[in-house]
Amino acid sequence: MVKNSVSISALVQITKGHFALESGYHADTWFDLDGLMSHARQVQESAHQLADKLVTYNIEAVCGPLFGGAIVAQNIASFLDLPYFFTERCVRKVPGALFPVDYCLSKSQQSRVRGKSVAVVDDAVSAGSAIRGTVRALQAAGARPVVVGALLLLGDGSASFVASHGLGMEFVEKLDFRLWLPTSCPLCAGQSKPTVPEP
Repeated sequence: MVKNSVSISALVQITKGHFALESGYHADTWFDLDGLMSHARQVQESAHQLADKLVTYNIEAVCGPLFGGAIVAQNIASFLDLPYFFTERCVRKVPGALFPVDYCLSKSQQSRVRGKSVAVVDDAVSAGSAIRGTVRALQAAGARPVVVGALLLLGDGSASFVASHGLGMEFVEKLDFRLWLPTSCPLCAGQSKPTVPEP
């Protein structure tokens, strides 16, 4: 069992405000994860903690969305000596809808992941836009996603998706996090225009 000397949440820059997330939901908190990946040792230690939990699902491969999720996936795959795959943002669907972004596997990865039971991991999961897209891409390629993993689980916005797809859910840390549909966002009601953070 690997124990991290520093909590992952302590390495993440947190900003309060009004934000429109990739998922289409609004939130009053933004977690800037870009700086997290510069703490390579802490990320590796947390990824190994997550790996200890994921291994119980008899996974045969690990996949994460670019960029942070792919780094976490690569750390876990190396630790468990498993194949590593990644998805990347591809076709944007109808703007304004929930979960408007797709995540795709390259053709060469599709053939190699087919038939494998896969852990889908990300650095942080809130509503789960990148996780949802990655699960869809893996299923379309003939793989079997079996568990979702995160270094940071932000609230319970992804819980219904995970449950409805029969997936396990594992994480290293969990933080409270509030999400609202744009139509019921109290910050929008206050006439505050949301910021759209860079992906």
